[in-house]
Amino acid sequence: EMTALGIVPGDITALGFNVDNLNTCSAMPNYTLKIKGTTANELTTTFDNGTYSTVWTDPLFLPVLGWNTHTFTAPFTWNGTDNVLIDICFDLIVTYTQNASVYYTQTAGTNTAAYYRSDTQIACGTALSATLSENRANMQITAEVADCLPPAALTAANITTTTADLSWTPVGSETLWNLEWGPAGYTQ
Repeated sequence: EMTALGIVPGDITALGFNVDNLNTCSAMPNYTLKIKGTTANELTTTFDNGTYSTVWTDPLFLPVLGWNTHTFTAPFTWNGTDNVLIDICFDLIVTYTQNASVYYTQTAGTNTAAYYRSDTQIACGTALSATLSENRANMQITAEVADCLPPAALTAANITTTTADLSWTPVGSETLWNLEWGPAGYTQ
């Protein structure tokens, strides 16, 4: 999904969530965002408590309506291949009623969100079992974007020693292209 949006291997520097309703959310102590790369395509009921990079913390975070953008204290370097696993956690709240609600999209058929809640124990980095969901929070990801997106479904047909018919599928709204070519070993 990130590649299709033009994000290239490099630094992810911020993550935002669009809050729809504050409900009666209390400030969340020791709120942290952690990220890691993973080859998994779907989450399971077992939490991945492996090594993450902590990218943003707030000792007492209280969301506001609209986009809540968390600019990382240290960027996360995405390799362009792995999926990205985001861990959001905070400590116990003594008195609360509800968390804030964020806009989300259903990823039909794929469990792309997993969560754990406890009213009695802090579970950051120690929860073993998760409840799965196909509802993933809508996010804004701030990252490096390609100046020129590579085409999709690039094909060559009717190849001779001096000609070839090329075709591709645009990945955006582009209607004009520049083509560069050369003999084997050619560097753009």
